[in-house]
Amino acid sequence: MEYSKLIAARYSVRAYRPNPVEDEKLQAVLEAARLAPTAHNFQPIQLVVMRTAGRKEELGKIYHRPWFVQAPLVIAVCAISSQAWVRESDRFNALCWLLGSSVRFFGIFG
Repeated sequence: MEYSKLIAARYSVRAYRPNPVEDEKLQAVLEAARLAPTAHNFQPIQLVVMRTAGRKEELGKIYHRPWFVQAPLVIAVCAISSQAWVRESDRFNALCWLLGSSVRFFGIFG
């Protein structure tokens, strides 16, 4: 499929099956994220995998939409601006520019 057709066919999913995600599939997704390119390969992100079973109240503190906890798991992508590559000439940090500010994981999932 051509890239432009792929982009045109994109849509947002707001309903999820409760079926468990097989570990092999989860590992494939996490490996694809690990291999994704970043500036100077610094990879200034951390992925947090959260199983949703029994955590609806906790997850509701993060995002207040009922469909958010329908999926059997949620993957949070946490950007760590202090670990991002910074251009020496002008201290430009593309991660901060893209995000607008640092994203922090507040550890609500004890």
